[in-house]
Amino acid sequence: MKYQLVIIFGMLILFNYHNGFSQSLHKEVGIRMGGSGGYSFVYKKEKTENKYTRLRLNAGKIDFSKLNDVHTYSLLASMSVGTEKRISLTNDFYLYHGWEPGLTFGFSGDSKLRSIRINPFVGYIIGFMYDLNGKFIIGIETLPSMYINTNINLIEGDTANTSLSAGLDFNSNLLALSLAYRF
Repeated sequence: MKYQLVIIFGMLILFNYHNGFSQSLHKEVGIRMGGSGGYSFVYKKEKTENKYTRLRLNAGKIDFSKLNDVHTYSLLASMSVGTEKRISLTNDFYLYHGWEPGLTFGFSGDSKLRSIRINPFVGYIIGFMYDLNGKFIIGIETLPSMYINTNINLIEGDTANTSLSAGLDFNSNLLALSLAYRF
């Protein structure tokens, strides 16, 4: 009987220790306003303390127009999934950084020409964030990246024309402001 009480008491302490001191993992949802005028939806989920998985969706351009009898349209969107590591500088001020690979997809055309654009990229996020009150966060970041551009132009009655290029981008995402809600 004495050993059973010791085992039960020990199990209660062990379970209470684990549950009482565990910290819930956070999620954040927000908007990122880019230096080039674009807006992105950002969702972050904490994996371990100060390490987040980051999902960013961007509808860069949607355009429909008609001039005389010519209808033109275009769509440009991107998606990226990355990691974010945070370093606490003070209680509420953080430096964060991490890799963010992604894909940009574009489609445009008119009655004679159709164009498809597929651009994989890898960027490195570097930023600062300030926790306003435990729920709202404001941040500023930059995202230099490497990319590959693939363009496929389909001309009516002709074969496809394809182009390929690669580069480094340090300017289009010079600085971006982000606002997020933590839950």
